[in-house]
Amino acid sequence: MAETSPQKVPGLTIGTKLILTFLLFTLILAGLLVFVYQRYVPPLVIKQIDLRTYSIAQSFASSVLEPTLVRNYLRVNKIAEATAKLPNVAYATVINNRQVPIAGLLGDEKRLDSQFVSAYKQNGFPVEAVRQNQVASGQDSSARIIGFGGREVYDVALPLGQTGALVHIGLFTQEARDAVRETFIPLALLLGIMTVLGALAIVFVARTISRPIQRLTR
Repeated sequence: MAETSPQKVPGLTIGTKLILTFLLFTLILAGLLVFVYQRYVPPLVIKQIDLRTYSIAQSFASSVLEPTLVRNYLRVNKIAEATAKLPNVAYATVINNRQVPIAGLLGDEKRLDSQFVSAYKQNGFPVEAVRQNQVASGQDSSARIIGFGGREVYDVALPLGQTGALVHIGLFTQEARDAVRETFIPLALLLGIMTVLGALAIVFVARTISRPIQRLTR
């Protein structure tokens, strides 16, 4: 009987190896980019929200301090109403030391839950919502993200001088988070285009290298 030589199992071609190596490198690079982006960009956006909210809160507190001291609550409410109309402001409120709102105005009510708005119109400003952010003893301010009317809001609380009252300003965070996602889309598209172009370039180079080798082995 004639001996049959074992069949050689074809291995991966040079082109396939290069493409797999390139794709692995691209996946690692994409993972690193996403990690760095998510780690550093959102905190920077939150920092910008903090600066703007704190600035509005300071201005609001300065404006309502004197009317609060003389108990001119009509003036306090007018200032709160004007402040609540600023872009992206969810609410502006002044709460006394008995946890009773001296003034409490909502910003864009259409962005809040309809049942929440109805309860606000019937019962007044929901003090329990801003209790999520309290100024600790010895501190001059407090800031945190809270839930308010079905929305995420960045709340800054400031003590109002010697009145014992607290000023709360809330800013919607949705626009800022949308901006983070929108800036990530071009980065992802650029990475995808670079991956496709890189893969095509590797295929071209692999064919250029493999053809002379195939001719020599024939």
